Amino acid sequence: MYSMYAALSMAGLKPSDIDLLIAHGDGTTTGDKNEIEAVNQLFHSSTVSVVSTKGALGNLSAASAPLDTAVATFVIKHGIIPPSLYSTPVDEAVRFSIVTENPLQRQAARVMINCHSYEGQAATLIIERANGRTDK
Repeated sequence: MYSMYAALSMAGLKPSDIDLLIAHGDGTTTGDKNEIEAVNQLFHSSTVSVVSTKGALGNLSAASAPLDTAVATFVIKHGIIPPSLYSTPVDEAVRFSIVTENPLQRQAARVMINCHSYEGQAATLIIERANGRTDK
């Protein structure tokens, strides 16, 4: 959670400025539980959409963040958010909108990407459309 707060702080943004969160979402009980709690706390009053690419592409370890960066660039350019495959049923603790089953057509100006290592390090990156914010 601290990496998400730090990324927002460094960028001078609020949670409501983020259109999409690409979660680490590796499918582990502890990791997913911790990330769900952090996202619930940070985005409690936001309409952020959340997706994880690992259901479709697997956990590529250190290559996951660069791949998620490419996905974020695609989303910003084309306005299509891919679904989180194999993510249903959604955990009852989730209080945010997970994109499941079908792609979501939605313009996104800012995408937050979470990554986490097995050793415990976490990092968050925010990708922004070059010409600024678009209407949601």
